[in-house]
Order: sequence, then C-alpha cells, then structure tokens
Amino acid sequence: MYTINKMTRRLALIIALCMGVASQAQTAFYSGVSTVGGGVVNSNPSVLHNLSDGSGSLYIWVTDQERVNQSFALNSISDTSGVIAFTGATVYNPNIIGPVNRWTGVSSGGTSANSVMNFNAVAVTNATGIDPANGVLDDLYDTISDAFLFARLDYNIIGLGTTNLSLSEGSTLIVDGGAQVPFSFGSAQITVVPEPNTILFVSTAAVLWGTSRRRRTSVH
Repeated sequence: MYTINKMTRRLALIIALCMGVASQAQTAFYSGVSTVGGGVVNSNPSVLHNLSDGSGSLYIWVTDQERVNQSFALNSISDTSGVIAFTGATVYNPNIIGPVNRWTGVSSGGTSANSVMNFNAVAVTNATGIDPANGVLDDLYDTISDAFLFARLDYNIIGLGTTNLSLSEGSTLIVDGGAQVPFSFGSAQITVVPEPNTILFVSTAAVLWGTSRRRRTSVH
C-alpha cells in the first residue's frame, strides 16, 4: 500500500509539473501596434491596405514565462506572391540597466519577397535575454499584455489580393539554458484593395454602360 501511495504521489507531482509547463504562455505573434501602452493584444490581425499605401509594417511581440538567454530566432513567410514583398526585419535591442542590453547581438536574417528567414537575437554575455523578471526594466515590455516587443517587419505593397503570413522558429532556434523552448506562433492576413476613387470610377462606368446599353436596346 505504501508503494502504491508513493507512486500515486509521484504521478500527481509529474502531472502538476506538466500542467505548470503547459500553462506557461510562450507565444510570438503579429500586431499592428508598435508602442508599449498602445493596446497590443495577442491575436491574429487582419490588415487592410489600399494599393497606393506603398508600404507597411507589422510588429512581432513575445509573451514568455521563461527566460530566453541564448537565442531567439523566427521566420516570417507570406503564402501568396504578388501582394507584398518583404524588405527586411529590425530586431530591437533595448537597454535594460547600466551597460546591460536585452541582447548581446541581433541579426536581421535573410530577406526575400515572400519571407524573412532567421531574424534573431542572442544573449551570451552582458545581456538579459527576454526575462519576465526584468520586465519593469525593459522599455519595450507592455505590462497590460505581458508581452515584449521583439521586432518590426517591413514590406512593400506590390499588388491586389490577400496573403496570409505565418511565424515559425528560425534555424538558430529558441533556446533557454541550453534547451529548446516550445513556442506557439501567431499568423496575420494582409489584403490590398484598389483605391476608393478607382472603385467609384469603375462602379460609375458600369452604371453608365448599363444605362447606355438599355437605351440602345429600347431604340431597336
């Protein structure tokens, strides 16, 4: 009986630990919000552009209950060509306290029209990484959403249509204390539509063409 109870307690402890790990929110997500206190929320945004907007940006925020003190790397991929073309990523590296920054070094990764691959940061020496314990000292930590602003993705608008963006782990991984950290990743959708004046012109032209056609038909 003692052995069974001991095993039961151990099993309960393991389950509790697993539930604790599962409850820790580690997420990287897109947002149109670029500022702390700007109302950022963990969601999958839908962004609407007019073709004349020319360019745009999305921001990557991270919620993390574990300190990421070695590397943090992401990919961003657009699934439809001809709507936007990525122009690059900027990984932020705020000062935490004194000579200490969030990261030892940052990299913008590799950019193509449809992807930005492995934009990343490392915290090896004299850096904190993304550490909830230092949240109040990090200028890019939003207390309401419990999220850290990690990077900005820039793109040009090149055509009409809709494309879906997805985040994934970069090739240099997300690592804490030598172990890979499990993360969940958000998505976003970008839709580019014609100018309102263009839509009005086409609609007016269609109405006029229909009216003219009916008049010609009635004459005959």
